[in-house]
Amino acid sequence: SVVGTYRAGETGHVFRFAYGNTLTRPDYRELVPFNLGEANRQLQAAGVLNLTNRDDEFDLGNPNLREQTSENLDLAWEYYFGSRQSNTISVSLFSKDLEDFLQEDTYTRDIEVLVDPEDPSLGTEMVRADTNFWSNASTRHIEGFEVSGYFDFAYLLPDVKFLSGIKLVPNYSYIVGDQTDPIYDVDELELGNFVVTDFVNIPSLRNQAKEIYNMQVIYEWQRLSVRASYNYISALQVTASTAAISAITFDTERENVDVS
Repeated sequence: SVVGTYRAGETGHVFRFAYGNTLTRPDYRELVPFNLGEANRQLQAAGVLNLTNRDDEFDLGNPNLREQTSENLDLAWEYYFGSRQSNTISVSLFSKDLEDFLQEDTYTRDIEVLVDPEDPSLGTEMVRADTNFWSNASTRHIEGFEVSGYFDFAYLLPDVKFLSGIKLVPNYSYIVGDQTDPIYDVDELELGNFVVTDFVNIPSLRNQAKEIYNMQVIYEWQRLSVRASYNYISALQVTASTAAISAITFDTERENVDVS
């Protein structure tokens, strides 16, 4: 990785640059080829109670997972101003390209479980259960910018005494990107095999909001401290595009106000 900082004398301007490559290895639990449903069936055949409750999810390890790699680029400008340069404005640009992105997906299949774990003599039945598995989604591209600031009116406008206890802390982020995900053969997944039949490009990012905004207002006077904040998160993709899922759904946007 390469990191650089340039300070433009006493002007208050600071420029930052960072470039790097990172590698993320799968967790052990994601690699182990352990099928909990099959283990339950073997235990039931031996007269042992099953490992899960009926409503539990099942995990299917993927021993063929590869390391996730990422190429990152960040550029930033910061400006310090006002008395003692205690007020700041910053703008940062970022870009990230990920290969073999490690992702947890879910598909629904039939699992054989005991009718009553307390009484194995009642036999078994087939129920629909969610099965979680991990995959190397093909690629991810992420880019965006962030604008933030810190404004202390005691130093920004020192002659306006009634504003001296007020501080503003705004922040805004805009993030876009796309992902290319594999589509798996559901019949092969039933057998614990990860067979890719096609790839699909999605012009959005899973679990990533496009816009995030918050504004915090702080008032301090002697021993009194009051804080109010407004937070906003735009709608984000919450459904994966892989396996048997064909439709992509988005959560609703969220906003809230906190006062303390």
